[in-house]
Amino acid sequence: MPDHTLHAIDGTAPNVLGGGFTWGNTGSFTYDEANTQIETLVFTDSDAQLTITDTSLELLKSLNGIIHNRNARVGGSWTVTGSDGTSFKVWRMLAPSQVEGYLLFTQDLTDGVTYSLSNFSLGDPMPYAQIAQQTTPCFCAGTWIDTPGRCKARRNALCGRSCAHPAPRSTNHPLDREKIGKTCTLFPQRQIKTHRNFHRCLSPGSAS
Repeated sequence: MPDHTLHAIDGTAPNVLGGGFTWGNTGSFTYDEANTQIETLVFTDSDAQLTITDTSLELLKSLNGIIHNRNARVGGSWTVTGSDGTSFKVWRMLAPSQVEGYLLFTQDLTDGVTYSLSNFSLGDPMPYAQIAQQTTPCFCAGTWIDTPGRCKARRNALCGRSCAHPAPRSTNHPLDREKIGKTCTLFPQRQIKTHRNFHRCLSPGSAS
């Protein structure tokens, strides 16, 4: 069965919804990127979505690299509305106990934005492909960045907050505030999709 690597945040954390948040409730939180841990969940499943049904064919394979291989269930979804005008969905994990209350979103969260949850749907299946990765980009020296003006090469390595690779970073560079749709990497040969002003990153020598 294939693996699906997704990112989540702990909805029971005090700076998110808190431990008292229950199924069907509405609630809100302001996303604090610097103080919110991004959790990496790997699921093994026979199909393309996680359901509320307790089945041996839907497993949480690992959490942050620690092997679990426990039956996984998602309890349902809410509509998420941001103070910046965005609207998307979030699912909440029901099982196993190690990830109960974890939240998985269909869009990257933005630091400082307040998000409100409403319209709970019990048992709504969660398509793995719809979950956003919640990662911050990093780029190697020599990586070509295609901007609206022209294609430019990074002079120095630029790492986002969640990148594990040590490298200098420019805190004022707009790429620090951008999100990508894949796990960040320091390999410039790998194409990375970016949002807003920066369209994509390309390998050295491929500027066109």
